[in-house]
Amino acid sequence: MEIVLLIILFLVVIVFLPMLLNKRAVIQVIKIFKEHGALDAESAKTLVELKLTKPTFKDRMMRFRDYKPAAVESLIQVGVVQGTEDGRLFLLEERLKGTKFDPNA
Repeated sequence: MEIVLLIILFLVVIVFLPMLLNKRAVIQVIKIFKEHGALDAESAKTLVELKLTKPTFKDRMMRFRDYKPAAVESLIQVGVVQGTEDGRLFLLEERLKGTKFDPNA
């Protein structure tokens, strides 16, 4: 019986923990875009300026996984984050409205 409970707990952690960490990262990324004022094409910032670059191999070995770069990619795919021709990114707040990440919802 104890083994079954441990297996269930393990599965819950394996499935739900990454989902929670990803959701938290998306909220953090939205906050970073707002703090840097990257809310339109004129004020767009690079990933380096936003400090959202993918960690190096050495950094990945020494720290826990950083979900923010994956969160940026997800926001780009759903159209909440847009890019300029020169590779800078900005947050479209009107696209954010109505999503599960809308702070006013």
